[in-house]
Formats: sequence, C-alpha cells, structure tokens
Amino acid sequence: MRSHSSTISAASSQTAKSRRCGAASKIVHTTSDDLEAGCFDAATESLVAARLIRGARMQGAEDVRVMVANPLDRTGPFGRRRIPRLRNPKKSQFFGRGSWERYRAEATRTYGFRRGRFEPDWSEADAKLFDLTVRRFAPGRTIEELLRELGSSFVGNGIGVTAIEPPILSTDDNITTLQPGMCLSVRLTLPSSVVRGETIVIVTQNASCL
Repeated sequence: MRSHSSTISAASSQTAKSRRCGAASKIVHTTSDDLEAGCFDAATESLVAARLIRGARMQGAEDVRVMVANPLDRTGPFGRRRIPRLRNPKKSQFFGRGSWERYRAEATRTYGFRRGRFEPDWSEADAKLFDLTVRRFAPGRTIEELLRELGSSFVGNGIGVTAIEPPILSTDDNITTLQPGMCLSVRLTLPSSVVRGETIVIVTQNASCL
C-alpha cells in the first residue's frame, strides 16, 4: 500500500510536470499565433521554420523542432518529396515542438497560404468540435472507454521529458485510468479531411486544452 507521504510526493511531481508542460505548450502556441500575424512576400519552408524557431527561442524554449508538411502530398504529409516554396493557395501543416525546463510540448496546425498570409484552415465548427472532444479527457475514465467513444480519428500519447511517454492512447488499454495532472499529446484528423490538429491536453476536471 502506498504511504501518505509517497502519495503527496507523486501528486507534487505530477503538478510540476503539468506546470512545465503547460509553459512549453504556451510557447509553442504563441509562436504559431505570431506566424499567423505575419506577412510574407515569398514564403519558403526554411524561412518559415527559421521564424518559428527564433520565436520559440526568444520566449525561452530550450530545444525547438519544426517540420513543414504538405498534407496533399500522396506520399504522406511529411513525405520525402519536398516543395520548398509555399505557393498560394497551398495547404501547409506546421509541426512544432519545444521544451521548457526539460519538459516538452508540441502542436500541429494546418494553414492555407493566401495573399502572403497563413490563414488557419479550420472552421469555427472544426475548432468547436476539437475543443468539445478533448474536454472528454476527464479524470477517472479509462483509455479504452475514451477511445471507443471518440473513434479512430483521435490518437496520442503521454508527453513530458521525452516526446513519447505512457500512456499510449489505444483501445487495447483497458487498465490505464486518466489521472489529474496527466499530460497528453493529442492529435485529431477530421473525417474525410486533410485538416489535422494537435495540442497538449492536461487532465483536469474539465480537461485543459493548451
């Protein structure tokens, strides 16, 4: 049986983890918001990646990783065929990962590049669906129960000091129960769509989506 002191220690560790993952997530999303506010005469993958990396570093991110993808590429969004120049109205996906005090967060956003600006490719209805769905990540629910309810469009895993940590979100996991403070990287692909979103969910009573 776990002692009272070890229970307090575990809870304190989970709180520290969620705080640091939350800070890293804020950096990643703020950097993406800044990208949306910018204007580009000629956007290339390297230019966009450099801007994202610089933005994250300026906010205190330690390790920063960026991938630029074409979701319409038949080899897969992050396939080998590269299109270095972003052309109007090409869809682009940006995957960003940053760390703060060693703890990581990541996000994926899908954009259309129009008139020199990156415009989010999600409609208000898409954003609402994503928000309502992640709020189902409430304490006490099992991974299996949650995924059978959400369907195959959702995948994900735990995140922390490393990019992939337990639990892996799988319908085969009928043992793991969501606990307060648990940090998850959750990815959603909308049905019949190339639009993909990814964010960090910190399990609270209302499932905080960062």
